[in-house]
Amino acid sequence: SVSAFLLNRSSDLRLGMICSIISNFFIAFGTFWTKIVQINYPNDFKTIQFLFLRSISIIFFALFHTYITKVPLLNPMTIKLKLWFFIRTNVNFFGVCSFTLCLWYLRSSTAQIIFSLSPIIVFILSHFFLKEKLYFRYAVGTIICITGSIFIISNEQKSKEIASEKNKDFNDILIGTTLGVINIFCVASVMTANKVLVNNKIPIGTQMLYVGISTFFYSVIFTIIFRDVCLKLGFLILCLFHGFFFYLGNFFANEAYKRIEISRVIIFSYLQTIFVIILSLLFLKEPIFGTDILGFCLILGYLVYNTLNPLEKK
Repeated sequence: SVSAFLLNRSSDLRLGMICSIISNFFIAFGTFWTKIVQINYPNDFKTIQFLFLRSISIIFFALFHTYITKVPLLNPMTIKLKLWFFIRTNVNFFGVCSFTLCLWYLRSSTAQIIFSLSPIIVFILSHFFLKEKLYFRYAVGTIICITGSIFIISNEQKSKEIASEKNKDFNDILIGTTLGVINIFCVASVMTANKVLVNNKIPIGTQMLYVGISTFFYSVIFTIIFRDVCLKLGFLILCLFHGFFFYLGNFFANEAYKRIEISRVIIFSYLQTIFVIILSLLFLKEPIFGTDILGFCLILGYLVYNTLNPLEKK
């Protein structure tokens, strides 16, 4: 009946939103965890080795997940959407690499803010490739959240001054921002590809297995070229454990994509900003300013409103 359909649709919408929130928490925690690794091993942290170790745990969790769920892995050669599959499994490496490097130059919260600008690109890609409607409310919400992001980004200079790093402020911010922009385009293309694959029933285990494999081989190539590795046990364990958060973030995002449009999912990415700020404040003792609070309120205010008053799919 119509009422049963609407009830089921409403249930899917709520569950999709919950999965989006959980996904963004784990992604934000991964950002926070990366900063923890960098702080504890400032002279040993190497981005490529970090990604290499993380890829091993991603492969492990993909195989373990596949074993538990009994969902068979697909042969990439049998997947018709080869371009989207290639984007999903390969571009991720370069996005994570640029974002990890970005964390060297900016506060973790600021790096996350720049990352949160990716919805603009995702909205455009989803409209042209997924034929999703561009809702006016999401455009307004994006502007509100970007405004909040700008308020927080403006504190980067203050944070550097407190950390007594005045001599390299401008260069740090310029390099970090450039890396962040590269990451934005990588993330937007990966998210769009992910949604396309979900729409075509490509299992998350298959997606993540080949994400791990491609990252593994890219990392090996770069490691052979630069030959710079750290064999400290603590460093190895921290890097391996990061893959757990990455996998969980992708798993719950995948569950959200099954239930709601990517335009609904991506708006929740702004929660990562909130989560990272809270984690950084509590555990890293990173400074927080009045405009941080203002930006925080703008972003959270819109998300709360949008969640309590969701747009129904027509």
